[in-house]
Amino acid sequence: MKIKVSAGTLRVLGQNRMQFDGMPTTAYMLVDGVCNNSCKFCSQSKASTANKKLLSRISWPEQQFEDIVEQLGDAHTEQKLKRACIQVVHNHNAKAMAKSAVKTLKDQLAMPTCISADVESIEDIKELIDLGADKVSIAIDAVTPELYHKIKGGSFEQRLSLLMKAAKLFPNRMSTHVIVGLGETEQEMITIIEQLLQHQIVIALFAFTPIKGTELESLVAPAIAHYRRIQVAFYLLKEQIIEFKDLQFDNDGSLIAFGISTDRVINILRESDGKAFETTGCDDCNRPYYNEKPGGIIYNYPRRLTDKELDKAIAECFNTGAVYE
Repeated sequence: MKIKVSAGTLRVLGQNRMQFDGMPTTAYMLVDGVCNNSCKFCSQSKASTANKKLLSRISWPEQQFEDIVEQLGDAHTEQKLKRACIQVVHNHNAKAMAKSAVKTLKDQLAMPTCISADVESIEDIKELIDLGADKVSIAIDAVTPELYHKIKGGSFEQRLSLLMKAAKLFPNRMSTHVIVGLGETEQEMITIIEQLLQHQIVIALFAFTPIKGTELESLVAPAIAHYRRIQVAFYLLKEQIIEFKDLQFDNDGSLIAFGISTDRVINILRESDGKAFETTGCDDCNRPYYNEKPGGIIYNYPRRLTDKELDKAIAECFNTGAVYE
């Protein structure tokens, strides 16, 4: 069977010479085929005229799955790749292909595998877990009912309900994606993050990336200060350093206080080596350059930050030009 494999994964497997500031530690694969969904930000959307070899900023060359499995096994044995992640488009063949891929990776490699699919029921989720999926992701992406309906179509409430019901039935086995910059306020984003954390759902935080040929190609990426505030709030909530009620927002829904002193926040960020600014999601998922251009703004660092990068990220969070000593 054919499957698309991210350029970064192929670099780890020795199939290209791309340079990465932090090599991928997860093997990223995309089930081949035309997607029947119409998500306005996605290159794979049936309404998109974007290059179908792209997902976000990443190219995904087509490969023979059976050939890739053997190479993944070698990379996993050497601990170059610690996890596999299968992204699934929505069409009549994709579900069967995804199940086959999950089972193969489980049976042949015993490699932790997460799958992001347009599942429709608890039964679908149970089957994927039974086949060997370590995590099943139901991507929310847009975090308000209005934005979800406008950008993805369908019911936000039904999708979120399925995710949370599944999280109760399958503890620590569910994950989701949320995208900052689709028009939501910081308060709306952090409110959903809090709800997901309360259900022990793994959250992968993305920055909106405009892709030529998609319906949202003219929408700009989020301001870095906006993204940094959400990252820090997410980290403080996840680590149970603060509670949601501690956060303060202005009338426009912008975060204006974390409920603890700025000095304490900065100390926490420094003591954790800037963990708040690293890629979030499943264990060992670092997604280098998924949202970023080399040399441009780094929303999610795919590795531990340098001291200089940490200074910069802290300054960005507090929207100042200062470098904290």
